[in-house]
Amino acid sequence: MQVRPIANGFQLSWRGTFARTQVYTAPEADYARLMPVKVAARYQQEAALSDAGLGQSIAVAEGQEVKAGETLAVVEP
Repeated sequence: MQVRPIANGFQLSWRGTFARTQVYTAPEADYARLMPVKVAARYQQEAALSDAGLGQSIAVAEGQEVKAGETLAVVEP
């Protein structure tokens, strides 16, 4: 088993399986219970668009490789 320190705890790994453990003081644990749980993003990187915008077209297909500077989508304000 491999144990690596992370913020407020440890990351444990064993035979390709990973687990994060968190260690808090009692007051920290009370606050941590109030924090919302992060939901995993559907994709590793998602485009952030402003609230005021209307998508006109998408120029790529799912799984397609893209290069820097290539048009991904057209959004009108």
